[in-house]
Amino acid sequence: MKKTSNGQSAYCLDCDGKITLNHARVGQIVTCPHCKVQLEIVSTDPVEFYWMWEEDDDEAEDDEQG
Repeated sequence: MKKTSNGQSAYCLDCDGKITLNHARVGQIVTCPHCKVQLEIVSTDPVEFYWMWEEDDDEAEDDEQG
């Protein structure tokens, strides 16, 4: 993470592209401008991301049946 005059920046977990954030908040969902993956901000000092996983439909059905 690096602070800039425009805010903070961090790097995408998927493509390593630089993401600049002006007002980062924990829990905020951001979309990488380079690869379009969605990431959740889990820390703001320094800015850290975590993967946003979408639940697979097959797994949801298995959970309901089992």
